[in-house]
Amino acid sequence: MAGNTPDSGVISTLRGIIEDQLSRGSDSLCLSYLDLDHAEWEELPLILLEHHMRVKNIRCCDLGGNSFGKPQGTCDHKNLEFLTESIGMMHSLEELDLRDNKLLSDGAKKVLKALSETCASTLSTLDMSENMIRDTGVAALSRANLPYIRTLNLIANFITPRGAAALKEFLEYNGQNLHKLYLDNNPLGNEGVRILCHLLEEYGHSLEEIHLGDVMLEDAGCKWLGKFLHSTSRPLKALNLSVNRIGPKGLRTLLRNVQPGMRSLDIGGNPLGDDGTATLARLLHKLNAVKVIDMTCTGMGNEGALSLLNALTRCTSYASLHIDGNLIDDHIGVMLVEWKTQAPGVNNMPTTIQRGKIFLEDARQCVVDCLQDTLDFMQYKPVLSALVVFTASYTGWKVWSKCRC
Repeated sequence: MAGNTPDSGVISTLRGIIEDQLSRGSDSLCLSYLDLDHAEWEELPLILLEHHMRVKNIRCCDLGGNSFGKPQGTCDHKNLEFLTESIGMMHSLEELDLRDNKLLSDGAKKVLKALSETCASTLSTLDMSENMIRDTGVAALSRANLPYIRTLNLIANFITPRGAAALKEFLEYNGQNLHKLYLDNNPLGNEGVRILCHLLEEYGHSLEEIHLGDVMLEDAGCKWLGKFLHSTSRPLKALNLSVNRIGPKGLRTLLRNVQPGMRSLDIGGNPLGDDGTATLARLLHKLNAVKVIDMTCTGMGNEGALSLLNALTRCTSYASLHIDGNLIDDHIGVMLVEWKTQAPGVNNMPTTIQRGKIFLEDARQCVVDCLQDTLDFMQYKPVLSALVVFTASYTGWKVWSKCRC
């Protein structure tokens, strides 16, 4: 009907953007953040259909930031139909960016269904960040037939421990291919990280990067992540744990279990303080291949900064250190950032005495952590606590009695 026909000038804008990219022989299509309304997006599948011979060979498509799931101020989900219909024409798609599209769980289900029917054998990178797909959307992802995903981005989707558990089927069939997993800004908590690490131990044998920034991870949850780091047959290249609640104890647990080969470590935004910085300094030799360390806003003071500087002078691999937002004096900050030029000619390997000090301090911290864990455990086990005290007292009395004789 003529009354429903979108303005030709508006259509030519979208048409012009698409045809300009296709005419250059590019196998990529970028339509992100176009700020188009429902009438304009209605033409998307029609325009793509006209160029179906080229569209079917598109390998990379960026459709981020277009609110396909729920247009602002309406309850009309027609745009989602236009999206799934358009995806259905891209049979060679390898990379798809759908970030910030308000898909929600229902929209995610429809999109994933379209992908599994169209490009399951080619799709390797999927970005569904900032869509609030929640746990049910993750479950839909696990049920979808997408066995060759190498990079999966699920940042800011309100995924809880239940959603982490829902990843089991996806990891079971795709774990051998998955290289990068982004789960930042989701309320996983210690329990969600525990579930995830258990699954990764079993299925994530090819994982190279894991991003768990702002997931409410605490020291108690670090033991599960440490266990995964220790057991993985393929050492991680990048680990992002920024903006969590990790303290010195949690950092010790992680660094003791890191395998050689990690190149990037982001622990910024955690309450590490000088004690945590000293822990990093003592165990810096475990990160012998790291090129970038982010310690932004960790509460590091002058004491911690100097201990880290002393440790850095024994290492040559580090190329970049981020320390913005800490509690250190300017001149110490300059020394720390420019440590390579500040301490030329310093021996790059710790001496025997230095190694001994590092070993003894780490052993002391191990004993402290073990005692604290025991006390925490006993606090909620009064009967067991009484039994341990009785056994210890009885054993001590027997030893004392024999000594008297």
